[in-house]
Amino acid sequence: MAAQTKGGITLATLTSWRKRPVTATNVAALVEAEAWTIYRARYIKEPGFAGITDDALRALVIDSGANHGPAGAGTWLQEAVNDLAGRPLLKVDGAVGRTVFADYQPTMTIRSRHSGKGSLERDSSGERADHEENRKSR
Repeated sequence: MAAQTKGGITLATLTSWRKRPVTATNVAALVEAEAWTIYRARYIKEPGFAGITDDALRALVIDSGANHGPAGAGTWLQEAVNDLAGRPLLKVDGAVGRTVFADYQPTMTIRSRHSGKGSLERDSSGERADHEENRKSR
């Protein structure tokens, strides 16, 4: 049986990318260069994640987008911004646009923790340094 996924590219993604029906055999024959082209376009450029300047945050959002869909990752990012602000600054619709990057990204960074997880933090005041702890204390 031929592969339904190769290099993170599913049958549905390849069909959409090539704009024609493809088979599992086509997925199995996918070359690395095309897989990377699709990955960069669909999971980095198109959803706007390339505009995230913090390397760790960008990697986390891209990885989340590849695993859960770009709209899911965009939603999580918007919810995190709103949570850090303590009020709804952004419409939570999964569409990451210039508003997130121009207005809010300068105050966001990502901190890796020993658990291997990351958390968004406010880097200007430090008062909301641990996203999970603040969420628990509310």
